[in-house]
Amino acid sequence: LNSYGYLFNILKRRSIDEKHVVRKAAIICIYEIIKTMKNSLLLPMIDLLTDRIRDKAVSIRQTVIRYLSSCLDIFPDNKELIEIWLDNVLPSALDTEKTVQTEAFQSIEKYLFSQLTEGRGKNMTSMMKDNHFEVLKSVFLAFKQRGVSLSKISNKYILYL
Repeated sequence: LNSYGYLFNILKRRSIDEKHVVRKAAIICIYEIIKTMKNSLLLPMIDLLTDRIRDKAVSIRQTVIRYLSSCLDIFPDNKELIEIWLDNVLPSALDTEKTVQTEAFQSIEKYLFSQLTEGRGKNMTSMMKDNHFEVLKSVFLAFKQRGVSLSKISNKYILYL
């Protein structure tokens, strides 16, 4: 436990370092630690990731979106993680940077929309709060502006609302 606290503090400091490459290395290390903990989700480590979702570096924002989404593969039924994903990845689809939007769109498509079309999205939608639905409205508009067809999910999505 003591060594974990020491490592956590080092990663916390490195994740806010002024140098982009140091922050990126810390984010990668944090994710690798999370992946090894298949039996228990380390929420403080997840918090370190989410703290970087608004990083000034585009590549770090993209990486955090990718890693938070990948954590759903490792811990698919963890309600805290689902809520963290909804609070962080969903709004990232409205980021000012197109590449961040694209990363978020891909995650939303895979972890929310695809699950809805396959009839597995009830867990995710049951966790959604009013603010998530408000953001989702904007995401739908953004998808529409990008020419992404939402016809596949429209009927399934309505069933879960």
